[in-house]
Amino acid sequence: DGQFSEDELIISKNVAFTDYVNGEFEFTENITVPLYAAAGKKVGLRVLGSFVDGKAGGETPCRLFDSGNAADYGITIIGGASGIQALASPSTYEFPYTQPLMFMDKSSSSSTIINWEWTFEGGTPASFVGQNPPEITYDEPGVYNYSLTVTNADGVTDSYISSVSAIVAYCETTPRYGTYFNINNIKLGTIDHAPDLNNYYNYFNSVNTDLELGESYSMTIITELGNGGASDINRVRVWADWNFDGQFSEDELIVSRNVAFTDYVNGEFEFIENITVPLYAAAGNKVGLRIIGHYVDGRGGETACGVFDSGNALDYGVVIKSSSLGVS
Repeated sequence: DGQFSEDELIISKNVAFTDYVNGEFEFTENITVPLYAAAGKKVGLRVLGSFVDGKAGGETPCRLFDSGNAADYGITIIGGASGIQALASPSTYEFPYTQPLMFMDKSSSSSTIINWEWTFEGGTPASFVGQNPPEITYDEPGVYNYSLTVTNADGVTDSYISSVSAIVAYCETTPRYGTYFNINNIKLGTIDHAPDLNNYYNYFNSVNTDLELGESYSMTIITELGNGGASDINRVRVWADWNFDGQFSEDELIVSRNVAFTDYVNGEFEFIENITVPLYAAAGNKVGLRIIGHYVDGRGGETACGVFDSGNALDYGVVIKSSSLGVS
């Protein structure tokens, strides 16, 4: 139940100075798993060693105690009366939906397990019979349930159900250097954001705006010169993953603007671009908006991925809404 109650205290042992041999004291206790224990669950085991000073410490498994250590372990309660526990483990809970996912059987039984039956909501294949299934693929992001039912030689069955999260994970990008050029403000829809500088920053989950299919919006970008010189040419490029395929493709480049030294006023340059949400954009989804500001040296920045020279890269989230005018 998420609590360590008084009747769940299974060991209480005082240790005196005279108990030690060569600075250590070892003892053994027998514990019995009660029949009411939550079979099929991993429960907490808290072990606490403390100096006994009577100052409200160590009497309960919570709160401060005096001088010692506390350690939490996990205990999986097997089977109970059935003598079998179904358990499955994906290679990770959260994963890019464009990559396959492995699942592994972790079941245990007092007799040999002879049958495994898997189901994968939204996955391919959708089901599998056998101990360890092949890699499972998913066509779209989302949270998907999976299940495993096992049967042992005694004819006893048990089932396990859990879920995995297939996410959109965009390619990595990063600058070689910083300080020479940066984007210091973005305005689009309800976004009015001053990003961090000189690196890549992911604001996909924290800074978002809604945009409608077929509508046009003004996007204001402010850049700063930093330590750049009079001969430097810098550039701002913006991609939107309109089709929600987890890629920033060449035809999804929506802004490409060079910035020269003569453009700056008091170290900053502000410009406005109009962008239109295409009718094929993935309505109902939050797509990635990647913005890169960088020094133009021919060694990066041509695509939305990889390493570029001097600047910052920013990811935002854009929620695509169906048109209020009924455009589809």
